[in-house]
Amino acid sequence: PSREEEYSGEARGRGAMGRSAAVSAKDAMAAQLNELMGKERDVPVDQRENRVVKFDDEDVDKFWLCGLSPHEVLKHTRSDLGAHDKIQDEGAKTEWEALPQEKKDEYGYEHELLRFLEQLANGLDAGIRRNKERVSSENAARKVTLSKDTQMQVDAIAKEIAELQSRAETLGAEGNLDESMAAMKSAELLVAKKDALENPAAFAVAASKEKTMEVCDICGNFMSEGDKEAKNEAAQARLDEHFNGRQHRAWDQIRKKLAELRAMNDGKGPNRKGAAGSDADRDRGRDRDSHRGGYE
Repeated sequence: PSREEEYSGEARGRGAMGRSAAVSAKDAMAAQLNELMGKERDVPVDQRENRVVKFDDEDVDKFWLCGLSPHEVLKHTRSDLGAHDKIQDEGAKTEWEALPQEKKDEYGYEHELLRFLEQLANGLDAGIRRNKERVSSENAARKVTLSKDTQMQVDAIAKEIAELQSRAETLGAEGNLDESMAAMKSAELLVAKKDALENPAAFAVAASKEKTMEVCDICGNFMSEGDKEAKNEAAQARLDEHFNGRQHRAWDQIRKKLAELRAMNDGKGPNRKGAAGSDADRDRGRDRDSHRGGYE
């Protein structure tokens, strides 16, 4: 090769070696930064896979930190609050729970939870009042009233039955079993007569008992009034279904948490020393128009 070709080859070799050295130095620097700051140092904090979540991070569920997330407990119920993308991180919760109460007050998360739960409960309670008025009106329309004369007969017979039953007890205590049995037999005959007089009303009430409704004070769902009095498996199954249902269990949790928060500080509720414009406050405002605490 010519002298020029030899020089060109040497120059290319030195250039490659220089680039290789530069890359190696860059890799070494990157490795040091990774060791100091982590491999995800250039990734936004909320997108890092190995991120250490702090309780005051913007995307953390502050209400969950305080013991109850309304969005979570009301999910898939008639009061569902809709989508909720806040993080529930156990490490963040441990960090929060370790704070002294005075420090928690500065963040104001408990105060915001109290306000939000009161808003939800007030909405549901308004619906409960409306439904109770409607049910009361419907139940009153089903009642059958005896005529004045019939009611007088029923009252007189009821008095006579009571006297005969009392007499039968006295005679039995005295050992006069025959007369005691006779008095009981007479009382039973009068009971049958009384039932016959009351039968129209009794029949109407019995027929409508299963359809007579009441409204649950906890969750607002409708219940059959007769189920509480009935002594059968079907009625008990309906009661169990109600009390174990998602709607009732969710609102039971909410009302208990609300009572717990209200009882803080000798009934004054949580203190709030700061947290103006907090994440919890923004969450509450964002959900105000979408929550469905009460219903018809």
